[in-house]
Amino acid sequence: MPTTQERYDRAMSREDLSYSVVHLCKDDYAKSTLWQILRDRRINASTKQEIVDADPLGAACFYDAPRRLDSIIETNPSKRRGYGIIVGKKDLWRVGGRPVIYTDPRDGAFDRWPTRERFRLVRTRPDRKPPVDWMHEREWRTRGPLDLTKITIWHPCVSLRSEVQELAQAFPDIDFIESIEGGAFFEVSGGEIVGEWDDNNPMLSAEDLRKLSEDVDAERDGWEREDRENRAKERLLRTPTGEIVGTGTGYVGTAGDIIQSDSEPRKFWRVLEFGHDITVEEITEDVARRKAKPPEYPSYLELLYEGKMVKGDELTRILTERIREGR
Repeated sequence: MPTTQERYDRAMSREDLSYSVVHLCKDDYAKSTLWQILRDRRINASTKQEIVDADPLGAACFYDAPRRLDSIIETNPSKRRGYGIIVGKKDLWRVGGRPVIYTDPRDGAFDRWPTRERFRLVRTRPDRKPPVDWMHEREWRTRGPLDLTKITIWHPCVSLRSEVQELAQAFPDIDFIESIEGGAFFEVSGGEIVGEWDDNNPMLSAEDLRKLSEDVDAERDGWEREDRENRAKERLLRTPTGEIVGTGTGYVGTAGDIIQSDSEPRKFWRVLEFGHDITVEEITEDVARRKAKPPEYPSYLELLYEGKMVKGDELTRILTERIREGR
């Protein structure tokens, strides 16, 4: 009898599904836009009128990406190019990213949604001619811009393999780069390519993978520790109307986390929005006791092996067997 995790992994093994989402840059300036994103470590929020009408902060937008991004580039109607940022879904969810809500805007439908959820709303009328229908994008959004320094799992993609070295040298702190051409994935260090996966060279050796797994996991552990320290700093707690109701220092990952007021220890709050200050609503103590543990972060290797969440040692075993069998 398969476990819940095994059933989930089987469902996610479909070619049209992925553990990542992608923000693709538009028009003839797509490459320079990507370079600017990497300099700023920030994906700006879209200011399209229909988005800011729903939420003045706008939203950073992403495709739910298949494993081969060339299909998106070839078929999208909105002039997206092969330059962008790929982000792990679990990581994006942790900072408030969510799938959009495709809904009919008639009869004031948008106004009936909570204010904090309106950044997700997409006007949809498939019954019209021509239709207003963007459901093929399977879009995700974050409210306002996305700060990449808050994200653990992300990497850039470029259109051509020949552009990988150029990007690596321009941004020597980048560790991984994907090429749309050939579906190739590159490990880079200090501006140089040190590893490559593609259709003809699907994986590194088992020994290389073991070392890479250890390096990635060690760096990820450092990011998680620094992230917890940053989130433990004191912040003001505010109600949705802006009233200051106390201060808090608990670990906050995203909306829905539970924190305790430092100034009034018997009060507990559910996070509605996380930012420089924290927007909260008061809850009862018995609800607070059910606080969830902070999320775990998958490593790159867990994400890479045929879409399955495989740990480093298990991945090494599988690949070693494949190498012995000549596959």
